Amino acid sequence: QTDKNFVQKANRENLRSGTTSVVIMITSTHLHVGWVGDSQAILARNQTHIDIMTPHKPDREDEKKRIEDLGGGQPDVKSLLLDGTEDFVVIACDGLWDVIPPWEAVELVVDYVKDFGVDADKTAKHLVTQAVDRGSQDNITIIIVFFEDGPLVTSCRPPKEEESAIFPIPIAVSPEAQAILERLDRSVRGAQESPEPAVEPSPDQEVPIPETRATTNGSRPPTPRSERTTPRGETPQKQDCMSRGVTPHGLVTDTAEVK
Repeated sequence: QTDKNFVQKANRENLRSGTTSVVIMITSTHLHVGWVGDSQAILARNQTHIDIMTPHKPDREDEKKRIEDLGGGQPDVKSLLLDGTEDFVVIACDGLWDVIPPWEAVELVVDYVKDFGVDADKTAKHLVTQAVDRGSQDNITIIIVFFEDGPLVTSCRPPKEEESAIFPIPIAVSPEAQAILERLDRSVRGAQESPEPAVEPSPDQEVPIPETRATTNGSRPPTPRSERTTPRGETPQKQDCMSRGVTPHGLVTDTAEVK
C-alpha cells in the first residue's frame, strides 16, 4: 500500500525519484538474488567476477519504458547453483558501480584480503574509500559476504598443525608365548605391590664398637671425621673443604693437620 501511495504522489507531483533494493539469500546449495532498481550484487568465483543479475537502469531506453509502463519498478528474482568455488558476494548501490566496474571491485577485494586478511567490514570500507577517491557523487552502501569454505578464505587461513596419531600394530603371539608374558607381568606387578621389608636389628642385638688404637707417642688418635665439630663462624662445608685440602678445582690434596 505504501508503494502505491508513493506512486500516486509521484504522478500527481511529477516526482522523478524512487528507491532501489537488492537482497541475497544463500542456502547450502543455491544463491538466490532479488532486486529492483539499479543496486547490484556480484559474485566472485575463483577470484573472478560473475554477473548474477542485470540491474534496472532508467538511463536505458528499454528499461525506462518498462518502468514507466508498469508505473514503477517490479523486482526480478534469479537463482544460481553453488559449486564450491565461490569466494564472496558484493552487494552495493550505484554509488559504487558508477565509478568502479564489477570486475575491478573483485580485484580490489582480493588484493585487500591477501594483504590484510579476511575482514568483511574493513574490506567494504576499503571499497567505499576507493569510490570516493574516484569522484563518486552518489550515496555509497556496500555489504560483502565471504564464503567461509571458499578458495580465497581457505588460502588465507594459517595452516593447521598436523596431528600425529599412533596406531597399534597387531602382532601374532602364540599361546605359549602369551602365557609366559602373562606370568612375567604378574610377577612384576606383585613385586611392585609387595616390596621387601627393611631388616632392623633386634633390641638385644649388640652393635660392634670400633676399637680405639693408641698412637705411638701416647697422644689421642685423630677424631673420626663424622664426630668432628664445626668451629664457630664456619659452615660445615667450609670446614670439610679446609681439612681435606680441597682446591677450587675439586681435587683432594694430601695435607696434614699441624698442632
